[in-house]
Parts: sequence; C-alpha cells; structure tokens
Amino acid sequence: MPKLEGIANRTTLDWRNTTRLRNVIPDDGSCHADWAFTTVQTLEAALAISNNKTGDEFALSVQHLIDCDQSNSGCLGGWPARAYKYIYNKGYLREKDYAYIKFLGRKSPCIKTNAAYFNRIALRSRQYLKLEPLQLMDFVATQPVAVAINAPECVYQYKSGILSDYDCKCSAIEYDDVSVNVIMTLVGYQILTPNDKESGYCDGAWILRSSWGSSFGENGHIRLCITKNKPEDEIGTCNILVYPQVPDVGLIQ
Repeated sequence: MPKLEGIANRTTLDWRNTTRLRNVIPDDGSCHADWAFTTVQTLEAALAISNNKTGDEFALSVQHLIDCDQSNSGCLGGWPARAYKYIYNKGYLREKDYAYIKFLGRKSPCIKTNAAYFNRIALRSRQYLKLEPLQLMDFVATQPVAVAINAPECVYQYKSGILSDYDCKCSAIEYDDVSVNVIMTLVGYQILTPNDKESGYCDGAWILRSSWGSSFGENGHIRLCITKNKPEDEIGTCNILVYPQVPDVGLIQ
C-alpha cells in the first residue's frame, strides 16, 4: 500500500486561493476538449509561478490548440502531454493573439497566425505511469497538475462533498484494469482530521477543476477521496494516481 503516514503532517493546499491560477471555470459543452482546457490552465499557472506574475496576465488560447494541434483530436479528445510538446515546438498563443477568438465550442480551420505572436518557452513535460499519494501532493504543492480520471455516470452526477469509491465504483484495483476518459486540473488537496464530518472513509480529498461549467459539482470542481489502507489506494479514487502530467517551464524567451 502507498505510505500515507505523513498525511497528518500536511496542511490543506488550494491554488484557487492564489492569483497564479485564473478564476475561470470553463464549459466545453459538447466539444470534448477537456485536454485543451487542462493544458492551458496548468501552463498558465506554471508560467505565472515561473515569472512571478498572475495567471490572468497570460490567458492562453484554448481554441488555438483545438484548431491547430494536429497531435490531438480537437473536440474528439486529446492528451496534455502531446499538447505540451506541440507548444514546445511551436510556442503558445495568448487568447487575444489568436484572432481574438475565444472558445467556440467546436473545432474550426486553423487560422494562420504571424510567427511574431507565438511565445517560445523552454518547456518540458513529465508524465508518470503511477504516483503515490504523497508524491502527487508534492507535485501539486509546486503547481497545478493535469490528471486523467475514470468518469462513469456517477461522476457526471456529482453535486457536492467528497466522492469515494464507496459512492461511485470508479476505481480499478489492478493497474492492468485502469481506464481513463476525462482530463481535469488538479488544483490542490484537503487534509481531514478525525473531527471533520467527512472523514469517515477518507483521510483527505483531491480538489479537481473540471471543464464542465460552474453548474457542475462545487462551482465546477469535484473532490475525490484520499484513503488509507483501502484497495483503491494503489490507483487512487477514479484512477487519479495514474498518468499525472506536469509542465515544467523556463523563462520566457
């Protein structure tokens, strides 16, 4: 089992309480572009942290990724690690520099953009096949992280509270049985004490930002159970410990 003995010494961490993460709850509607929104959110935060600025000062273009990143599939899905590589090779565009187009809810022909508007950065992404809970806590303590989860219907129906595998059978037991179908931004974690009313099954909770609008869950967010000595500990609730992706950025060139 993953070692969680150190969880009691952790304090709750939430990037929503900082200016590094933009206070924007996206809604991709029928365009399944969660990969693009998560890529943008994590990269905006990483740039803000790296350059000691706010996330609002970057405001990257989601639509540019949907339209132009041929390594992903637009509204049919994608993977942040591939998008990070695309941005490394091409550079990123701010929303205002992609023909002032905000998210359209569909994939459109890629608009040719003057090379002068692309911002080249030293970008390296790390993708992990599986982390232990404390390792993932360490990563998100540094910056928001892209995560992939398994989201059956019970996840889409989430309203509030901490979702556990007891409530929603979304977690694999064996690594070979893992499947994921939704990308979200991990923005923090919550540590519970025995006095917390939600602590019965959970020792804490992951805090994830969706791309399903502010009407989903807790203002667009979902909390997933962090458990100790439960079978799903190896994979995480809804398989969250598998395939986390972290963008590492250098100074703007």
